[in-house]
Amino acid sequence: MKPVALITGLGGMGKTALTAEALALWESRFEWVLLYQAKPNALGFDATLRDIHLKLYAELGRYHEHVQERPADAIYRAADAEFTGAERLERLTRNLVRALRDEPILLVLDNFETNLKPQAEPGTAAEPLWACQDPAWDRCLTQLAAELVGTPSRVLITCRRPLAALAGTACQRVLLGPLPAGEAALYLREHAGLSRMIFSGDAAERALAMRLLQASRFHPLLMDRLARLATVGRRCGRSSCKRSKRWRHATTTLSFRPCSPPTRGCEGAGLPERCARHLARSAHPRCQPGRPPPAVDDRRGQ
Repeated sequence: MKPVALITGLGGMGKTALTAEALALWESRFEWVLLYQAKPNALGFDATLRDIHLKLYAELGRYHEHVQERPADAIYRAADAEFTGAERLERLTRNLVRALRDEPILLVLDNFETNLKPQAEPGTAAEPLWACQDPAWDRCLTQLAAELVGTPSRVLITCRRPLAALAGTACQRVLLGPLPAGEAALYLREHAGLSRMIFSGDAAERALAMRLLQASRFHPLLMDRLARLATVGRRCGRSSCKRSKRWRHATTTLSFRPCSPPTRGCEGAGLPERCARHLARSAHPRCQPGRPPPAVDDRRGQ
């Protein structure tokens, strides 16, 4: 069993929501749940260890009893002339690992991307990996993944970027990606503005909706942003042509980097074509916004 889980994906993909669901399902398995939010400010390594120490010590449980007997095993000890630098951080990290091995604790680090360097590590072109701005975090995460195997404690991290410190370790990676074709079609049908465009008798309106689908690659955050921009003109009484120009500008703005078309067998392969078959339900007289669509055979082209 891998003791560390890393949930990655674009902002708005639901990483924190998935974490909340995990807490609701599994928090009873742990004696303590320690939740830390790295948004909007990065988590300081020293400050985080100090807070963990204070929380566990104040509960007067096993950790409190152990530190009473062996003060040197405290997760946080202030630096002094004889206890400082890299040796201090290494000892505090070992103390954290010992405390997590001693009793079932869930440690959650949410939105950890604020702790990362702005650029990926060199030599990781196959899959870009990001290191922490503070090397102490890298060493700590690597050690947690290695030494919590076989223990009841777990570490759950959400981050927009994959972490270099966890590469090749006992870490369970969960990547939140684009919606499946059918779910993307349902999203478009239920969106107040887009549903009117999709079920419109205007071919230009329907074409605009399909272009949104193509540009967003089924990522919910991009779909929502483009949908707002594509439909704002309708609320303001602008013409379809003006909305289309505004939307084209939006797709250019939201294009972070050029990407080659997906190939068959890769994530995203054939997505617009498969979703188009779901959206083809709009031609059916029973398929109107708010009503269930008829069954569609989606086996072709799989």
